[in-house]
Amino acid sequence: MTQNPFTISSPLIAASILSADFGKLRSEIDDVLHSGADFLHLDIMDGHFVPNISFGPPVVKAIRPVTFAYFDAHLMISEPLRYAPAMVKAGAQNITFHVEVTDDPAKVAREIRKLGCNVGITLKPATAVESILPALDDVDVVLVMSVVPGFRRWFWATGWPLARTSPCIDWTTAAASAANGSASAMNPSTSDFGKRRSILRSPLAAR
Repeated sequence: MTQNPFTISSPLIAASILSADFGKLRSEIDDVLHSGADFLHLDIMDGHFVPNISFGPPVVKAIRPVTFAYFDAHLMISEPLRYAPAMVKAGAQNITFHVEVTDDPAKVAREIRKLGCNVGITLKPATAVESILPALDDVDVVLVMSVVPGFRRWFWATGWPLARTSPCIDWTTAAASAANGSASAMNPSTSDFGKRRSILRSPLAAR
């Protein structure tokens, strides 16, 4: 577990709590971190930018006291500037927004930065990568999605910090990406917390 992934250069695993059993969320978090996950990924969906709805600041606030792990929030929402303050107040330490929701991603990044958190930018698989270039000087993280946001599937790969990003589609590809340095954080966003404990204990997690 890490409280600051920006201080670590080796590959990391970010476990998405969306895959957890919300009826026992505290124990699920304890278990996945004990099994080797480095920090927690928060998949926030609004039912507008993406078709699904997940959870919001109240859940983040509820789990913040139970762990010192870093909270990485991926806002799959239409209005990141409207909701980012509440997410940061609840305990999110990185806010990643979608380039598709704004005509001025650099401005959005700078406004989120004013909240005192780290900032990330992300894009859908079909979005031209050139769209994020104007904001690169204003963000810490680039999240490269290999699937359409809003659905629970396999992996995303993230540059922590802003560097070396690559899409991953399964555990095998993830391990290879970690080994060759093409991705610096893995997000097993759809794996069940329990089913992947053996993976989290692998050399990939142990570094």
